[in-house]
Amino acid sequence: MITRRDTVSRLRAAAREAVHAANLLGEVALAEMYRAQARHACNPRTLGVLRQIQAHEATHACEARARVRAPEALLRAAEAAARLGGRAIGTATGLLGERPALAIDYAIERLGALGYRAGLALVDSGAESERRVLERALAEEREHQNLIRDRLGI
Repeated sequence: MITRRDTVSRLRAAAREAVHAANLLGEVALAEMYRAQARHACNPRTLGVLRQIQAHEATHACEARARVRAPEALLRAAEAAARLGGRAIGTATGLLGERPALAIDYAIERLGALGYRAGLALVDSGAESERRVLERALAEEREHQNLIRDRLGI
């Protein structure tokens, strides 16, 4: 007999999986977006910030991929689409110029932090290593916001 507790546990696991998948695809897209923006950066300090954030996003993507349990072919196709989207957004925003691109990046980083907060809310009490990975990623997303805010002078 399936109890309410079993149903809630399964729903929570499905929600956690969906959040991890969304975080994975977001991180893949952001790593590619920052890479594309770096190609258009003229200011060396901005270029350094974009490369630093891009490296963090690539690391977050690898960590998120380890938490997603989906067929490999599906993951590869979804990641390819996310990379393509990220490259398009990065190229378009990079062509807008430094300040508009960074303003958009700041908004995107704030949204990314929401994804990690959602993931943390769904972590089971015994999954301390998962909690630590998500907390570190959330802290780095906040660091990205601070780096971008500093470049914008706000």
